[in-house]
Amino acid sequence: MGDYFVQLLTNKKVYDMFGNFVMGGNESPESYTRIPDGYANKTLPDLHLSPQLALQHDGCTDMADDWCRAGNSPSEEWADLYANNVSDNFNIKAAGIARKQWVINAFEAIYNRYK
Repeated sequence: MGDYFVQLLTNKKVYDMFGNFVMGGNESPESYTRIPDGYANKTLPDLHLSPQLALQHDGCTDMADDWCRAGNSPSEEWADLYANNVSDNFNIKAAGIARKQWVINAFEAIYNRYK
């Protein structure tokens, strides 16, 4: 099922209500771009009560670096979106609202597909 959400992220850029880029690709995982905006906290609680990073593998701009390339991917974005949605860690700024709305829309689409 994760592949469905990764494909959604790969094929479309997401913008906030002011037209600012939030996340998305250009129909290719290699062209995917991530920014850290939209999260309320830098860490999330886990079951063992030790804080975990809200962005487990955030993207960066040095695309010659393997770690950066791996972090700038729709699958990493989806993993962070899922964890931050479950933890209710989207902020109430424009990017956070755009991320939360994207997750809601994606889950509604998958629900409607299989109901």
